[in-house]
Parts: sequence; structure tokens; C-alpha cells
Amino acid sequence: MDLTVDMAAEYGVRVDREGFAEAMAEQKARSRKGTKADLARHAELGDLYQEIQRRAGETRFLGYEGTEAEGRVVAIVRDGMEFEELTGQGEAEVILDATPFYGEAAGKSATAANSSRPAAEASSSPSKTPRSRSPG
Repeated sequence: MDLTVDMAAEYGVRVDREGFAEAMAEQKARSRKGTKADLARHAELGDLYQEIQRRAGETRFLGYEGTEAEGRVVAIVRDGMEFEELTGQGEAEVILDATPFYGEAAGKSATAANSSRPAAEASSSPSKTPRSRSPG
């Protein structure tokens, strides 16, 4: 803050320290509130992914065998909720029982994909692996 005040003074500008302190306190409060909401959302998503994994099992990685494979959709997730079918436009997560696409995890790059079948076409953003929650 002192450097900002010094530089502003060189240009004949005054810094409102009190206003800055108030704005900073408001931002910190918003940040804490947002962080709590984000943590709660991540916990809910973690529970959803664990339920899907419990029901459908692990996704088999087939990438060492080739770049194409058939897989069955075991879940569709959009906005933190699971759906039976995907309608309309927008992004959603499609969880498969088997895939040749490498999921992004632990800082490693992911694979993007294209999928098609007679009744539908889709393209994907890079695959992601949901972070598992540690027990406890």
C-alpha cells in the first residue's frame, strides 16, 4: 500500500486508505462466503460421483489398446444433478463404463473426444477425472 501511495503522490493523486480498507474487508467477506459455497458444492459433487461409481463401477481405461472403443453411458451429470437422458443444448458430463480417453488428473493433460452414433453426435472438452474424497 505504501508504494501505491508514493506513486500516486508523484502524480498528484490521493489514495483513500479508509475506502480501500472497507472495500478490502467487503471482498474478504465475499471470498469467504464463496469459498464455503464452493466447498459445499464440491462435497455434494463428490458424493454424487461416489454414488455413480458405487452403482456402475470404475470406468475401464482402454487407451493402451487403441484410440477408438465402444462404451455404455452409465450416467449423465449436468449442473450437479444426474439425468436419465440429455435433452436440449449445453454442457454435461457423460460418464462411460469404458473409454480410450485419458482423464485429466494430478496435473496430467487430458484427451478431448468426438462421439457419434446414428441418433446423436457430441464432442467433448478434455476428459476429467473427479477428485476422490479421502475417507474421514
